Amino acid sequence: MIPQSFSPQMYESDEHHHLGTLEGVYIRHVTLSGKIALVGLSLSILFVAIDALLLLIWGAVSMSMQSPIGFTQSIFLVGKLLSFIRGEELIAPFLHPRLSVSIYTEGLIYRKGRRTRVVRWDEIQSIRRQFKIYRSRGKVKHVSPTYTCILAQQPDIVLYAGIDHIAEIGTLIEHKLTQRLLPQLQADYEANKFIEFNTFFLDQQHIGDWKQETIWRQVSRIEVGLENIVVEIADEKTDQIVVPATNMDNVCALEALLESIQKEKGFELSLTATPQVQSIKQGNPYENTIQRQQRGQTSWVSTLVLTLLSIAGLALQTWVFYDSLSQERLADLPAQTFQVSTTPTIIIKVDAIDQLFIRNKGNDNNQVSVEGWKKVTGIGSLDNIQQQATRNGNTINLSWTMQQKNFLGLGAEKVFLLIDIPVNSNVQIETRTGDLFINDINGEIKVKTQTGSINLQTTLRGHSQVQSTSGQINFCGSLDPQSSDLFKSDSGNINITLPSNAALNLSSSNSTNQIYNDFNNNETGTVPRTRLEITTRTGTVTIHKGIVSDPKLFCS
Repeated sequence: MIPQSFSPQMYESDEHHHLGTLEGVYIRHVTLSGKIALVGLSLSILFVAIDALLLLIWGAVSMSMQSPIGFTQSIFLVGKLLSFIRGEELIAPFLHPRLSVSIYTEGLIYRKGRRTRVVRWDEIQSIRRQFKIYRSRGKVKHVSPTYTCILAQQPDIVLYAGIDHIAEIGTLIEHKLTQRLLPQLQADYEANKFIEFNTFFLDQQHIGDWKQETIWRQVSRIEVGLENIVVEIADEKTDQIVVPATNMDNVCALEALLESIQKEKGFELSLTATPQVQSIKQGNPYENTIQRQQRGQTSWVSTLVLTLLSIAGLALQTWVFYDSLSQERLADLPAQTFQVSTTPTIIIKVDAIDQLFIRNKGNDNNQVSVEGWKKVTGIGSLDNIQQQATRNGNTINLSWTMQQKNFLGLGAEKVFLLIDIPVNSNVQIETRTGDLFINDINGEIKVKTQTGSINLQTTLRGHSQVQSTSGQINFCGSLDPQSSDLFKSDSGNINITLPSNAALNLSSSNSTNQIYNDFNNNETGTVPRTRLEITTRTGTVTIHKGIVSDPKLFCS
């Protein structure tokens, strides 16, 4: 078989090998799905490289490039889908080296890239066939053969499904080898010699393998299949002998030998007769070529290169895309200032923040100032927060509402609030998430949050309440002897640090009994005593005793 694109001038240089007449040229097999996938992959890598270049030049990703990248990747996926539907393996034609097999009357020439192997038929010692079988619903859908030619003085030649009509090439080589080996095998059989085919053997009396053998008169049928050689035995104890045919040398010669002794031994013989085998047996080895689609398979080098390019392209695009998402943007929230009288009440309601700081302004005890900023990475929005501030007498109401606009979580939004208030102030805070920090405040504090830690360095007065569903509570400071204070967390730890001369009546509860009290008693100090209640369900309660009586010296 000589392809239509064959040019005799291409192989004029082969004449000096003296291999006889050129009878067939078999070239590399290329699949449509492989071409489509390779085009998509190549364009995708190209656009990713352009996008990365823009990132290096301008320090920002051209988001318009994401569409072509996604489009070219869709082309790659279409190729993969076609290969799955058509039962093919991807082949990258431009990554493959030039691959061809030229058949001559006296031998063959194998070309792969710049390497050329010249092999005469008498140099092939044996041939080994392997079949990769594809099944669908229990039925054989496709068979992909591989033939390994074992040579005496040269490395083996492996012919695989990356070559068009590989089964025909393998059958031709097996036919040449069988013509040379069969006379000697028949002579050995007539001389009652022991004939081996790897683990399989036979002579005039016996047939079998290393594990099991039988005499010829008990053999009813022999089947040489794609995967196994099955010898059926007319015996009640053993019904058959099964020998793997994969990796067995010269199965073709074994088939011919069995055909020659079939009539003598009287057994039924079933061979794997492909159309190529039938054509060769009929004396037409190069005619009536079966034109059918072969399964494309790349060499391991090309497969590795294609895989690495795919991974590199996708990894680079992912890096470029997420690098654009990781860039930070900052925006200041509206700043506000309020004049207040002695001991104002600050009411704060915020849905979700990262950190909230409340501190004593120090230099002006009659002023409340509010400021904050928002940090956004990725495609988060800078303008999706609503801030409201109202005043009712000496009470300041502050609220922040977040409108989540993050698409699929690609990016992050963090809000930071800083509120300066007079040292003598009452504070009420209600939030869902976020860490709270309250420092240097002297007053009644009521805090309620779901998640996030609560950290206080204050003096508590009145009926202070600090509650968290799952966050940790840390308090370091003093308690007004006239106050009644509550610390409560459902699953978080509670850490309390008090002056060494603290006067209190302690009531604590914990379902796991993990309560540690440095004061050793629930009642300590002189009257009047603070009523302190600490409750947690699964967290640990720890009450530390400061080394001195002034909290400023041990709270940091």
